[in-house]
Amino acid sequence: MTTNQPTTRLDVYDSDTDVEDPSVDQGYVVDDASPLPHYSDYPFWYSSSSGPQHFRLKPSRTSESASLSNDPLLNFFDACGDSESRLDEYFNGVISGRVHAANIHSPESLSDEFGACDIPQSVSTDLQSYLATLKSKVIDNSTRVSSSKMIGHMTTALPYFHRPLARLLVALNQNVVKLETSSTLTFLERETAAQLHSVFYNRPSEFYKSVIHAAASGSPDASVVGLFCSGGTVANITALWCARNTALGPRDGFLGVEREGLVRALRVYGYEGAVVIASKLVHYSVRKAVDLLGIGEAGLVLLETDSEFRIRIDLLEKKIEECAKQKILVIAVIGIVGTTETGSIDDLAAIAHLTSRNNIHFHVDAAWGGPLIFSPLYTQLLAAASLSTTLTIDGHKQLYTPMGVGLLLFRYPQSAHRIQKTASYIIRAGSSDLGRFSLEGSRPANSLYLHASLNILGRDGVARLVERGIELVARLARWVRTLDSFEA
Repeated sequence: MTTNQPTTRLDVYDSDTDVEDPSVDQGYVVDDASPLPHYSDYPFWYSSSSGPQHFRLKPSRTSESASLSNDPLLNFFDACGDSESRLDEYFNGVISGRVHAANIHSPESLSDEFGACDIPQSVSTDLQSYLATLKSKVIDNSTRVSSSKMIGHMTTALPYFHRPLARLLVALNQNVVKLETSSTLTFLERETAAQLHSVFYNRPSEFYKSVIHAAASGSPDASVVGLFCSGGTVANITALWCARNTALGPRDGFLGVEREGLVRALRVYGYEGAVVIASKLVHYSVRKAVDLLGIGEAGLVLLETDSEFRIRIDLLEKKIEECAKQKILVIAVIGIVGTTETGSIDDLAAIAHLTSRNNIHFHVDAAWGGPLIFSPLYTQLLAAASLSTTLTIDGHKQLYTPMGVGLLLFRYPQSAHRIQKTASYIIRAGSSDLGRFSLEGSRPANSLYLHASLNILGRDGVARLVERGIELVARLARWVRTLDSFEA
């Protein structure tokens, strides 16, 4: 690139790592006397005989880049502290505003408000107008689940540190499908999964160090103790996917169910069908799972519960024996820690005994009630969770993270190999890429939210939050019992 003025060639470095960026060869010129483009203020380091120097740079305007630099579209991609500060101030005012206790509009009227289907043709330069519309149509009448006075099932006020963390994640825009786009956050995610795994499965620290080290070394045997996902639904689906592939894996020339399909797999193994067993209070995500895995809702066996809303162990034992006689494969039995309707907890020890005796995958859905394990008052209810093959837990329920933080834990890390997929262009065999094992592809580094909650609140803080929630529910229940307008 040529310019009409003397050009100082700059060796551009990342100021944090001092690693030269070979992709930068833009013909930049140093010109402190001339004003910079209004949208830019790029700090770079360059080497000189007197050592590193810090300059503001502007692109040369004597080439095609000049016309590109004046494109208002690029304004939205350049960091501008003043503009972001004003936006922060605006949204902080909105967030701290009044709380709506009820929905103002009916679904019918809302559908009229949100009927626009045409995308504007030109780039907007009026951000304020958009924000004004957003405030009147969306924010003013949205449900204020973030209020400290919100009575909700699982969405509630969050620790304040998650707001700036959310902004940080957007700024970093990491993609944890592969190491190249999430170097440090890939290992932070592995560390976070290990921290929560240790709470439920209580393996020694050397075990977790070896798993993380194997991933770092590129060992083909590298695996994971847990997989982050968008929530309990994907975690439950992944668990049953793993259970199916383990039960119908390769043998005697058969390449496995993942390669040859469910029909042939059942035939090779001598089965007449396959089922998943749970109580009738199981989460509806399991219905999705059996549909996706090819056994259909007819293959979901839902058993009655006892007076405490727990799966009846006598019926479970009978059903397992029945399936064996009928040559029906039991892919998994699901134990629930905190059912959606009643909050009940299944007898995990009894389920573990039956599944172990019959060599069946034991999955625990602890998406809702899992954090009880942090409380000394309630941890005994989850003592047998360590006997599960896989376990689902959600950060955005009782671990107080923003929405979209689900986690599936594996008792045995190598179990994840049953569902791994690779591709030469993104996820290579033997790589540290978490996308080898996850059902989802590209995804954000939401594990940071859970890492923050666990390491800032600590075990004691999580325990106190859980215990406080239970006490508040007990108070509410006592008050409701005094009201004639409610049935006992």
